[in-house]
Amino acid sequence: RHTGRQIVEGVYYGSYHRSRLVAAAGTHIYSRREGVGVIGNVYTRPDFRGRGLGTQVTGAVADHLLQHCGLIVLNVDPANHTARHVYHQLGFRESGSLIEAMSTRRAAYSPVPLLRRAVARHRAPGPDAEVIDI
Repeated sequence: RHTGRQIVEGVYYGSYHRSRLVAAAGTHIYSRREGVGVIGNVYTRPDFRGRGLGTQVTGAVADHLLQHCGLIVLNVDPANHTARHVYHQLGFRESGSLIEAMSTRRAAYSPVPLLRRAVARHRAPGPDAEVIDI
């Protein structure tokens, strides 16, 4: 789900066939000021897949971001082998991963989270890190 601001300020490219959008790619996050862009929102209509259109629109977004950002990140499901192949073809390499998960807050006013963070900071190898068991 995107806000209007994300759409207006984001970078999006599309491929059309007979005035119909058949492939698109864009950004989840884009900040020229911070020099960061996150590519995602890549889609090709099923009847147009296998023609390289997803690669072309994703490449166009990446080219745009490379002109303005020092850091480009991809948002892709690890099980999506097609998308990973496209990103690899475009020159991207995996350097880390992000795990997304649902969470709920247990207690609104409990000292336990503060204690856990204090322990995590104490166990950390440096001043700007925390070691958290998952």
